[in-house]
Amino acid sequence: MPGERGKLSVKRYEDFTRGLQEEVAVPEKVWERYLDTLDHIETLAEERKGADIMGRKRTKRTWMRAAAAAGVLMAGTAVFACVDPVAASELPIIGRVFERIAENATYSGDYSGKTVLQENNGQSTEEERGVAAKPEGIYTVSDNGITISASEVYSDGYSVYLAVEVVSEEGGFSGIPAYYTRRFEEKTSQMIRAEGVWKTGEEGEAVSLYNHSFEGSVVDDHTFIGMMKLDQIACNSAENMLNLELTEIRYERGEAFESEGSDPEQRIQGAWMLQIPFTADTEKSREIVVDKTGEDGLCIQKVFVSPYQVIVFTDTPYTTWSADTYTEADFEAQWGEKNEEILAKGGQPVTYEEMLAKERYENFELAVYNQDGEALAMQYGDPQKTVFAVQGLELTKLHIYAADDSDAFGLIKAENEQEARDMSVLDAEVEW
Repeated sequence: MPGERGKLSVKRYEDFTRGLQEEVAVPEKVWERYLDTLDHIETLAEERKGADIMGRKRTKRTWMRAAAAAGVLMAGTAVFACVDPVAASELPIIGRVFERIAENATYSGDYSGKTVLQENNGQSTEEERGVAAKPEGIYTVSDNGITISASEVYSDGYSVYLAVEVVSEEGGFSGIPAYYTRRFEEKTSQMIRAEGVWKTGEEGEAVSLYNHSFEGSVVDDHTFIGMMKLDQIACNSAENMLNLELTEIRYERGEAFESEGSDPEQRIQGAWMLQIPFTADTEKSREIVVDKTGEDGLCIQKVFVSPYQVIVFTDTPYTTWSADTYTEADFEAQWGEKNEEILAKGGQPVTYEEMLAKERYENFELAVYNQDGEALAMQYGDPQKTVFAVQGLELTKLHIYAADDSDAFGLIKAENEQEARDMSVLDAEVEW
């Protein structure tokens, strides 16, 4: 509803969590942490709105992404990967990370033939544990006992997929829990989260990493391999350079969930800067114009299809608050203390006029099915685009359905395409 974007009601929390509890058994300590995450989604959304006003150009649909992530990821926290370190050490790692993790990754598929940045026999040399620089990039960097080595890279134009090996001198990776990547089915991965910034090219705008991670698997207690997906604002098919500057990595320690008062995350701060050249794959990716508008004003503009993701671009109706619906007293209650903190840090405070002018979009949901009636897994979205993971499905035709979200996660929970079609208010078909 106008003016209410970003709010997830108590009823919607209860419906979502009740559904999760019925489908999968989750340890009590993990479940408490998951519920705490949901409780803070609205606060996080408001904080990001403020950050957007102070200069960020993209507004994420935070509650959708956080709820989906919490539901899909945390539900699998009790699942642990079992890896034979001896057998793993005999296989090449650098140059073959995609091959070893792609099947279970969220953005799974065939990654063979992607750009290999460097190769070894699975045992990094002393020189490779320093900074290995080539004229066209920096592929390996070490700091604070952590070495990160870029293995392969791929770009479909909108996103850059980077595969890495992470080596810890002290170890500790074997306790990283796994999570489901197929809506509570058999595929699981592990993750190392990352903080920092990234950009493409020298003139590109630096973007903060937000909810980004290396998704993959533990090789042994000292070695982790994974991939990170970074989304560009617009499609870029030219040769480019990915500049990734990490300031912190962190990972969950499974045993910490059983210890009262212990921090379940291991955090390591440092400075790791990678420079990775890449060129977009223009042969296997395509953009298809749809330009179909429903009675409520929602427009499905175009669809981007690559081997690993489908992006549906939308033009969404929006409104702004008036002085009657959002008073100066409301503003002061929401932003008074926050603005004082912003000023204390030397930042620019949010103004009442900015809040009145801010666009607030109508809530909606999207679902995408392929020609065989198989649903693509929705990952995250905002008012301009929604991202789906292909996960190895064959795609020759897409059916897109849009509905309001009065039935929270209704389209996502639809048992089949006919059910999604019945609840939709706008649909489109795309074929190539």
